[in-house]
Amino acid sequence: MKIFKISAEEKTIQYIYLICLWVLFSTVFVLIFFNNHTHEEIQGAKLIVDRIEEKKSEQHDQIFKKKHIDTLRLLLSQYTQENNQSYIESSISYELNEIKKSYDHTKKEQSISSIYYLTNIFYSTLFYDKKATWNTINNCDFLKKNLSECEIGFQQNQNNITLQEALQITDKKE
Repeated sequence: MKIFKISAEEKTIQYIYLICLWVLFSTVFVLIFFNNHTHEEIQGAKLIVDRIEEKKSEQHDQIFKKKHIDTLRLLLSQYTQENNQSYIESSISYELNEIKKSYDHTKKEQSISSIYYLTNIFYSTLFYDKKATWNTINNCDFLKKNLSECEIGFQQNQNNITLQEALQITDKKE
């Protein structure tokens, strides 16, 4: 029992219709899923290459700036009270300014810039604290020396006064 009889001409029309629908849906599928995807891959690769180049330049800058920090550390270790030369002070000031410039020139949103800022603050505080400590020690030594001279002078004056009083007493007795 055949309920539906389809002629050969209708079968070919349905077959062509199905092929057209399949091509249409395949084209839509390819456009939706693959068209933008290839561009994003290329842009993503370009962004990654740009980031890699940026990191390489940052590493080169960090190596250069690390030399300033190491030099500053060595200069501060050489800076003592006995070795208080002006060229060491000027070199320390120069290195502090270089570290400060590296903070000013880097992008403020980068975390590395805050490290340079804090390093500058740390070493400048260390430098000025060393200077203040040595000035305090020198002032204390100077004051101790003056105190001992004053005590010696006071003893001499007291001896002179007692000697003069003794002479006056002996003069009155005669």
